[in-house]
Amino acid sequence: MNLSFEQDLLSYKTTFSDEQLFVHRAHELWHNANDKAFHRLHFVPGHFTASAFVVNEARTKTLLIEHPKYHIWVQPGGHIEQGELPIEAAIREAKEETGLSKLQIVPNIFDIDIHPIPAKGNEPQHQHFDIRYLVIANEWELPKKMENIHTEWVNLSAINTYSESQSVLRLAQKLSPSKKL
Repeated sequence: MNLSFEQDLLSYKTTFSDEQLFVHRAHELWHNANDKAFHRLHFVPGHFTASAFVVNEARTKTLLIEHPKYHIWVQPGGHIEQGELPIEAAIREAKEETGLSKLQIVPNIFDIDIHPIPAKGNEPQHQHFDIRYLVIANEWELPKKMENIHTEWVNLSAINTYSESQSVLRLAQKLSPSKKL
């Protein structure tokens, strides 16, 4: 059992009502499956994934990627590899998908989201329980052109021109609570 992740998960609180349900369901998944819930073949109801909300040092911009399969703008993230903690997966995915090398992760959970994944091949429809971390990057370190992945620094005040997803908008709103995005 991963006590570090369990402590982080159980101590995480949010004031966002939609996210409160996600937190409750993430607690249930952990309680029922523990470390098995990190495995990408744990389909009922799903498994944990990790992502990084990459922001500049001033926390006025975020680095979004255009998802190569779904063609939507989101934060970098993906599956947790065997033996990895979600925090380690978030930083690895951010580096792999943006090419940035100098990333500083804020060590607490920043957000939790649950989203459906359609059936594909042998994998049934399931859910990703996404554990999200805030990551600070130097916006002047230009992202490297990664195969099939487009990246762009986006002003948080204009994030809704890239994404209509409540999930992405909530991430930006957490850094700009006085602004309705």
